[in-house]
Amino acid sequence: MSILLQLAATAGMTGLIWLVQLAHYPSFHHLDPTRFSEAMIAHQNRISFVVVPLMLSELGLASWNLWQHRSPEVIAAAVLIAGIWLSTMLVQVPLHQTLLNDGHNPQTIQKLVNTNWVRTALWSLNLLVILRAAVQAL
Repeated sequence: MSILLQLAATAGMTGLIWLVQLAHYPSFHHLDPTRFSEAMIAHQNRISFVVVPLMLSELGLASWNLWQHRSPEVIAAAVLIAGIWLSTMLVQVPLHQTLLNDGHNPQTIQKLVNTNWVRTALWSLNLLVILRAAVQAL
């Protein structure tokens, strides 16, 4: 059951990261530079209501499943989630903070878009891995 819950959390985050990657982050280029910091605050406050519970759920479930199952897929998923969290904390969060502090900067926005491909790829791969684990568990 916990594998299926992890699959649901991972599927939710994978869908969300693709939306962010293809539509949301690129739209930052088109925000009004005079209201950019205000828009960034609104973005962070609103998206956190979706992202934080899903990411924490995925992390908690992955930890539980790693403790309970130790299959190659569960281990691989845990490694992928660690990579996602590292990228988030070491790359995306600082870039968001730079945009918040410095305002509209096309180079920083593009760096956010470009580096977010790492998380998009990791979550997509993680979805496939945990899907395989779920199929094997059934």
